[in-house]
Amino acid sequence: MIGSSLAMALEVAQFLAGLIVAMAVGNGAEFDLDASEYATVVYIQPGYHQFGLALGPFLFAPDPVMGPISAEVVGHEEGHCIQKQRLGPLYFPVVVVTSTVRHGIAVVMVNTGAWTYQQMSTWYRSGFPEAWADRLGGVE
Repeated sequence: MIGSSLAMALEVAQFLAGLIVAMAVGNGAEFDLDASEYATVVYIQPGYHQFGLALGPFLFAPDPVMGPISAEVVGHEEGHCIQKQRLGPLYFPVVVVTSTVRHGIAVVMVNTGAWTYQQMSTWYRSGFPEAWADRLGGVE
């Protein structure tokens, strides 16, 4: 009972955060909606949003006019949705915390000049949980 209540609370929190971001982005840039198997995809026009983000039933991704990266970003973020389904309440400590720490390390390495952006991206995407999200989302 406690586990399912916690999972529901986390899902509601992610839904509200996703809704707030969607409304904020909708006021600040052009966007289009599309449906994927796992979520509503919010495509953001180029120049405003260059990365993917999964919040509850919303996936935020660069606009498809940016090219093939959009399909990769959507697939990757769908992979995070699958992780969330599989892990339930463990998603936050296992995936979100790990991903945030790894991203912070990568940003420090780039900002200190130790890594190029490409080296940072390769390291970040090749480790857990990002590589797992790629596999689950069908990203090559």
